[in-house]
Amino acid sequence: MLKTFTFGAALALTASAARAATLEEMLRAVGELERAHAAAPPCRFTETTTLVELGRDGRELGRETRVYDVVRQGDRIVQHELKSTVASGAELSRPLRNGASTSSQRPHPSPFRPESQRDYVFTLAPASAVGRVRIAFEPKERATERSRGEAELDDRGRIAWLRLSPSKLPMFLDALDLRFTRAETACGDSPVRVEASGVGGFAFYKIRFRSETSLEGFHPAETASAR
Repeated sequence: MLKTFTFGAALALTASAARAATLEEMLRAVGELERAHAAAPPCRFTETTTLVELGRDGRELGRETRVYDVVRQGDRIVQHELKSTVASGAELSRPLRNGASTSSQRPHPSPFRPESQRDYVFTLAPASAVGRVRIAFEPKERATERSRGEAELDDRGRIAWLRLSPSKLPMFLDALDLRFTRAETACGDSPVRVEASGVGGFAFYKIRFRSETSLEGFHPAETASAR
């Protein structure tokens, strides 16, 4: 009985060590890729964002679709030019009109950056397919610029999708959920789709919204100047 228990415990410890090693290896791999992404050369693409304002019952009140010409250098937007706007239904609330773009928003540091990983706790979770690894993350200390969520990686450490929300909500925001889908493009690995939903406002005045953003037409930009 003791021998059986000891053998089982040894197997459990071995499996646990292998699991920890896999997590460590994946964090190292994704960290290097995120570092390279932050230093990527200028890239131009088209952003199309559709923002929908919702009523308390979830009914659509109004929507606005904006198309932008964007130049990104690493994870910094250096050009963001509005090309067209199409609206329908009721006019969107002012906070939504002012924040209708996804690319123009200042990005928070990725939890997977090598310099950021020390601020987070990472755990493995069941993946959706063979050859994928899912990693959940939670900041050691909550802050508006630090997120909680999960990501699914391929066997090379590239992020296939990333789901996150603020670990500490900023003032006037009650909920915010984001999902990024990434793929290989002419400018390397990049988000190609962003989905968001949230609720914000004051005690008796709430704004509910959802948005979908597609990024396409990627090609290297010869020059990039801030506008």
